[in-house]
Amino acid sequence: FEEIDHTSRDLFAAHLTMLEDGRLILTGGNNRTPFTTFFDFKTNNWTKGEDMHRGRWYPSSVAMPDGGVFTALGTSGGRYPELWHESSGWKLLTGVDLQPAILDFNHYEREWWPFLFVDPKGKVFHAGPTPKMHSISTEELGSITQVGPEIHDWYPKHGAIVMYDKGKLLVAGGAISGGNLKSTNKAMIIDINGSSPVVTPIDPMKYARKFHNGVILPNGEVLIVGGNTSGIKFSDAGTVLPAEIWNPQTKKWRTVANISVPRNYHSVALLLNDGRVFSSGSGLCGKCTANHFNAQVYTPPYLYDENGDLAPRPVISNAPNSIKNGQKLTLNGSNDITRFTLIKMSAITHGIDTDLRFLEIPFSSDANGQYQLSFPANKNVLTPGYWMLFALNSKGVPSRAKTIQVKTAGTPKITPINNQFNLLDTQVSLQIKASDPNGDPLSYSATNLPQGLTINSTTGLISGVVTKEETKTVTISVDNGDTRAESYFEWKVYPKNELAGVSYEYFAANAQNWSSLPDFSRLTGATRGFARNF
Repeated sequence: FEEIDHTSRDLFAAHLTMLEDGRLILTGGNNRTPFTTFFDFKTNNWTKGEDMHRGRWYPSSVAMPDGGVFTALGTSGGRYPELWHESSGWKLLTGVDLQPAILDFNHYEREWWPFLFVDPKGKVFHAGPTPKMHSISTEELGSITQVGPEIHDWYPKHGAIVMYDKGKLLVAGGAISGGNLKSTNKAMIIDINGSSPVVTPIDPMKYARKFHNGVILPNGEVLIVGGNTSGIKFSDAGTVLPAEIWNPQTKKWRTVANISVPRNYHSVALLLNDGRVFSSGSGLCGKCTANHFNAQVYTPPYLYDENGDLAPRPVISNAPNSIKNGQKLTLNGSNDITRFTLIKMSAITHGIDTDLRFLEIPFSSDANGQYQLSFPANKNVLTPGYWMLFALNSKGVPSRAKTIQVKTAGTPKITPINNQFNLLDTQVSLQIKASDPNGDPLSYSATNLPQGLTINSTTGLISGVVTKEETKTVTISVDNGDTRAESYFEWKVYPKNELAGVSYEYFAANAQNWSSLPDFSRLTGATRGFARNF
C-alpha cells in the first residue's frame, strides 16, 4: 500500500466514481464542501476541479455513459442534483426535484447515499432506500418520473445493493424501518430492464446485517461480508462474522467462511483480479473499540478442488488492452473454458458502489482453444471504463482477470429518441438519426417494433401503419462494420376511441420537437373538460 494524501482538502465522506480513462472523481467532502477532486492512478496525482453549485457531504454520484457524472443529495446538497461534463463543468438539474421524491420522507439519513445506477436505457435509476423509486433523465435541465411500487416492507439504508446482471439489482439488509435502526435480513431483486421496474422479494439472508458490503464474484454470485445485527454505527455489537453467498440462478443463500475481524460501518470490500476478495477497515471513531485498521483477503470456494487444494486455473493467453461497444473479439485460452464474464472495476464508500456491474459475454469456440467473444453494443450496459475479463472452466474455476478498457472513441452515436405514441391504424414516419466519427457508412436495424412497422437499413427511416394495440420496448442498432451502438425507447399504440374527446400535442423541451399523443378522452375518460395542467 502507498498512502497519497490530498494535503489541501478534507475529502472525508465524499463520493467517488471512475471515469472512462480510469481517473477517480470525488464529489463533496467533509463539512458540506462543494469540492470536485480527481485522482489519476497513472501519475498518483490529485488535482482540483470546478466546484459544484452545492456543498455535498455524503452524496451519491454515478458515472454516465457519455462521460458525465451525476451527483445528488448529501448534507446541504438540496433538492436538485447536478451533472458534470469535462468540457462544460457542473450544471444544476432544476427539472429534477428530489424534495417530494426523497426529502419529504422522515426516514433517518434520507439525504445520504441514495441508491443510483445507470439503467439499460441510459437514464439514472433511483432505487431507494426511501420508499419511492424513480427514473431520472439528465437531458437539458432533467426530469424525474416515479416508477414501480413503493417499498414499505423495510428501509434498506446501509444495506448492500449491486447490479448482478444486466439491469438487475440485488438489495440485501439494511434497517428494519425509517424509524427503527436495527438490522434486517430481508432481500429483494429489482429488474429495471422493462418500462417499469419489477420488484421480487427473495429468501432473506441467514443473518440480519447493516454496514456490510456486497461483492460480485467472477461466477456471477454475490458475496456479502461483514455487518452487524444491532444497526449501531461505530460499534461491534452484534457483529456478523460468517459471510454469505447468493446464487442468482437458485436465488438461494449459503453461509461460507467467517471473517476474523469485525467489518462494520466504514468498512470496504472489493474483488481482486485473481478472483479473491479484499475486505478492510471499520470504525474511524477516535479511541472507540470499533476501529480496525487492517485487511483480510478471502479465497472463495471456486479456487479449491475437491481435495481442498488450490485448483488448476484456466488461462486467457491474449487479450487486447481496449475494446469498443459491439465489437467481436478473438482470443486464445485454455481448451476447457465454458464461460466468459466481465466485472467492472469500481470504487466503494459506505457500502455504495454505483460503478459495479456484472455481464455474461456470449462466445463461440473451436477445438484449438480459440474463442470468439461478442461484446454488448449498448454503452448503458457495457459502460465506458476499465473491466476485469474472467474465463471460467467446466468446474467453475476462474482465470486471473485480464484488464480491458471499454472506449467510446470510434463508435457510432445515435441521437436520443423520445418515447413514441400512436393511434391504431395510423401512418408512421420516424427518422432515426445517427453519426459515425470517421464518416463510415452506417447500417440500421430495429427489434421489437410495433406490428406493421419496418426500418430502412440504409436510411434509418421507420415507416408503415401500426396494426395492433400494444406497448413495445424498441431497440435501435447502428453498425459501422467494426462496432455497433444501440438505443432504446418505448412505443405505445392506443386503440381509436369513438368518443369525441380532445386531440393535443406536447412540447418536449429536451428534443425541441412536438410529439402527438392519443385522444385525450382515452387517457382521462373526460369528454367535456380539459386539464390545463397535466
